[in-house]
Amino acid sequence: MIFALMALVCLASLALILRPLLFERKSPTRMIGAEKSLQVYRDQLEEIDRDQDRGVLPSDQAEAARLEVKRRMLALPGDFDSDLKAPPSRIPAWIANLGMALGMAVLILTSLALYMRFGQPSLPALGYEARLEAAADPQTSDHAARLRYLERQLGDAGQALDDEQRLEMSRELARRYVVGDEPIKGLEAMRLATQIAPDNADLWAEFGEMIFSLGMAQGVVPPAARQAVGRSLQLDPGNPRGLFISALILTEDQRFDQALGLLATLRKQVPDDQPLSLALDQRIATIRQLAKEASEAPDQPGPTAEDVVAAQDMSAQDRNAMIEGMVQRLADRLADESEDFDGWARLANAYLVLKRFEDARAAIAKLPDDHAQRADLLARLDAAERN
Repeated sequence: MIFALMALVCLASLALILRPLLFERKSPTRMIGAEKSLQVYRDQLEEIDRDQDRGVLPSDQAEAARLEVKRRMLALPGDFDSDLKAPPSRIPAWIANLGMALGMAVLILTSLALYMRFGQPSLPALGYEARLEAAADPQTSDHAARLRYLERQLGDAGQALDDEQRLEMSRELARRYVVGDEPIKGLEAMRLATQIAPDNADLWAEFGEMIFSLGMAQGVVPPAARQAVGRSLQLDPGNPRGLFISALILTEDQRFDQALGLLATLRKQVPDDQPLSLALDQRIATIRQLAKEASEAPDQPGPTAEDVVAAQDMSAQDRNAMIEGMVQRLADRLADESEDFDGWARLANAYLVLKRFEDARAAIAKLPDDHAQRADLLARLDAAERN
């Protein structure tokens, strides 16, 4: 019923819009252009007469003002309706109006056809409570109602649920939060699930996967992801999801051999005729390529903080020569390889040990905000400068 009323309102609005387009009316002549200017000059003449009668304007000045206003009135064009004339149009007005009306009609009919094809015109109108009752079905297409239903069931309204029901609802709620771009709520819901079933290896692996995915969006591997996946493999060393996410974490750590070992173990569990086998083969090939590139990369010269500390046992002259040479070589290379962020972090470390704080700050400024060592380097620099 409500949709029918809305359709009638839309049709009435459309009729009001189209009526002046299809049935053109002559509007009364409006005062525009020169005629409006003429009225302004008449008002000025009356103002001059009033000022003269009150004695605030001498007769000679009043006459001079009148002459100037009359001169401007004579300079106005004689055809006051000239401004109302529209430029000639190549398309008759009725054709343009008809085209606009047909365009609107096509838009309305297309929208109606799409709704009849993909919509649910026979779906009865449901209130909020009725929508929540309908959302008890996990297969419902009403995502918002299902989300609210799960929240209610896991709250005070779901005290009668057993642990298995609460576990499944918590996992589903976590997934729906993530899909709905509410990752923090998703993590809290998954954490609740791990509290319900602390010995479920697949649950811990899914929790670790969720944390890992959110962390990698920021370019880091959160420690909580490592802990959750580690807990999963501790409970079940052969858990497929845990093995896969652990391999991804090891790849980010550039521990390629260990990552390949885990994926090889997982690959043995997957038959060749399953789609997952192809995905695993592709991942293994990718990690092997990354390992090859890492092994072929040239050694990066430059001191670490440990190198600089070890040099303290040398004579002052030799120590300074060694340190300055290593630092300078690294700085020279980074001048041509500005995107080697790990190199900039090493250079900043060396500058901190050498107490070259301005140089250290400049090196840290080369690091992106999400670099793993940036926050620690800044903290050490601030502490060193305060002391």
